[in-house]
Amino acid sequence: MSNTPYRATIVIPAAQQAAATAAWAAIDPVGAADTFSVGLSPSGAPLVFVTHLWCSTVLAEHQLADLAAFRIAVPAAQVWVFVDHPSGAQSAIDAHFPSMPPQRRAKTDPTDILTDRGLKRIDTDI
Repeated sequence: MSNTPYRATIVIPAAQQAAATAAWAAIDPVGAADTFSVGLSPSGAPLVFVTHLWCSTVLAEHQLADLAAFRIAVPAAQVWVFVDHPSGAQSAIDAHFPSMPPQRRAKTDPTDILTDRGLKRIDTDI
């Protein structure tokens, strides 16, 4: 059994980094400052203007409520959350995110998330 059977991928506008970091502290008080440190841009070239940031993280079931609160605190955040281990339950995700489109509650390849948004990972952390 996994203590963290859920996975979330989150993309935020770069201008929302401070707000997202502050809101993320409810989920991870120790690591919040480093959570949104991977830059994204349309070209992915280093040393260009970062337009977005992202993270991917594992979550325990009790943290799903915190992730739902994060979505309210940072409405510009784009969130995908899915069961990543057999000990997780889709019903827990559905209960916490009833208005989230089904495709945002299913396993999604992070590369597809970026491609669909016209973004590429910048190869250096900011």
